[in-house]
Amino acid sequence: MNRYTALIVLPLLALAGCNSASAPEEAEKAKSAAVSRLDERLPDGFTLYVGTSGARDFSIQRAGTGEIATWAVVAKPQDVTAFYEAQAVAAGFKVVGRVSADDYYSVDTRRDGDARPRTISVTTSRKDEYATVAFKIDTTP
Repeated sequence: MNRYTALIVLPLLALAGCNSASAPEEAEKAKSAAVSRLDERLPDGFTLYVGTSGARDFSIQRAGTGEIATWAVVAKPQDVTAFYEAQAVAAGFKVVGRVSADDYYSVDTRRDGDARPRTISVTTSRKDEYATVAFKIDTTP
């Protein structure tokens, strides 16, 4: 390799290495986009997990000092729970509790300060080929 070729090729190789660090992050974003969609009924930073077949029987209701969204999706319950745990952490929540037993999974998250919602909890369980999802939102003022 002559000196001029080296001056062009070596910086390009260095730049190519810089992009590989973001490749896993980009892959995760693409994976998330493939199984979820925006829904204004969920808090900012959270998307509706629809899997590859869409969400079924979605409803959202007031419950005490919060709201509970429920639906079913063709997916593994642990995948849905992990999906929402990652979204909660990215939105500034801390994981304060986890439960898993057989085909039942739950994650509880909380954030300090005045930001609302303050707590988000997600519970999933297996029913036939579906994961049933309960997404609980604390709406305390």
